[in-house]
Amino acid sequence: MSKSGRPKKSDPKVDELRNNIHQEKYEIAKQTLKEFGINITDSYNRTTLINAVIEQKIDFINWLIENNADLNLKDNLGYTALHFVGQEKLIDIGKLLLSKGANVNITDKHGNTPLWTSVFNARGNFEIVKLFLEYGANTEIINNYGRSSKSLFEQIYKTSIDNLLK
Repeated sequence: MSKSGRPKKSDPKVDELRNNIHQEKYEIAKQTLKEFGINITDSYNRTTLINAVIEQKIDFINWLIENNADLNLKDNLGYTALHFVGQEKLIDIGKLLLSKGANVNITDKHGNTPLWTSVFNARGNFEIVKLFLEYGANTEIINNYGRSSKSLFEQIYKTSIDNLLK
């Protein structure tokens, strides 16, 4: 992606990967990955793993992990698969990625961790927030705007994030 936020150009087969995953055309997707590599990125710099997480295709996510997909690669905004897990509250996928070693404290281009993203999108549903905390998410990481997930949580919910694990 250019600094202006526009997507980069990529091979049409690569950009078609997300549609193939969405439609569960896994054999076509696997052939494309054999041709271009397991960590190939689309025009938004999203890996196939990120797109499989967005599409919530846990069977294909498992296949990608078994075939050594990098769990911590970032898209144009610096989002990893775990950021999307936090955004969409995908607890089962989160458990899988974390159990396989995804970095719970990785930051996006704004300095936000998956925990920060999950707090911002929780709307009272703290299951994914708790999961990230159980896997050692650091509540004190300060983003580019001087905010931590702990301070964000306390501002929104008027209580300490530390109370979630009690």
